Amino acid sequence: HLYDPHTPYAPPEPFRSEYGSSSMAQLYDGEIAFMDSQIGRCLEWLNKRGLRNKTIVAMMADHGEGLGDHGEMTHGYFIYDYAVHVPFILSVPDGKAQQVASQVRTIDLYPTLLEASGISIPKQVQGTSLWSLIDHGGGDFFAYSESMAPSIQYGWSPLLSLRTPKFKYIDAPRPEFYDLQNDPEEQTDLHEKEGKSASEYEKRLKTVVTETSEGAPEVNAANLDSETIERMA
Repeated sequence: HLYDPHTPYAPPEPFRSEYGSSSMAQLYDGEIAFMDSQIGRCLEWLNKRGLRNKTIVAMMADHGEGLGDHGEMTHGYFIYDYAVHVPFILSVPDGKAQQVASQVRTIDLYPTLLEASGISIPKQVQGTSLWSLIDHGGGDFFAYSESMAPSIQYGWSPLLSLRTPKFKYIDAPRPEFYDLQNDPEEQTDLHEKEGKSASEYEKRLKTVVTETSEGAPEVNAANLDSETIERMA
């Protein structure tokens, strides 16, 4: 988890001069470039020691930044695509360079790495190994996203979403539904116009939440004492 592309953006030289400092977007790009250079140092270390040809390297972002999109400058509250549509790069020894267009999910990384390492995948894993997708295409799973920050910090409703390459449903006090193919910036809410499709996504979202909640520990399972709870608060 490289923390440089987080506010306050302050890229070191020469990245600050190269990318500029007159806007948050330029400073953000400078931070990403600096982060990229540090990843390069890691890969170069593997190359020099002859380890690169037997090392799996996976890179994934945990979120994006709004930079003003939908009124959000950073991240954490909304679950529009600027926040949840993130890079997923996988480099394996002797692997061919290719771009897979199918939608995948962050939960798919774990079973993918297990299969790549020859380790059996436990039955309770929620994600799906992507090896067959890499070789044969297909895929496009339902992708679930959530933001609990509005609920935890302000007592508002949490935000949940279900996404496919074509549509995205956001469960909120006022539900939203977007046609991602024709409106990738999520500017036109079609919830009223496409009510039937939105309802189908809503039902599927509830099913996903129910299925993935089975067997989850109770909220108070940690059995924390009052002093610890007060310190955490």
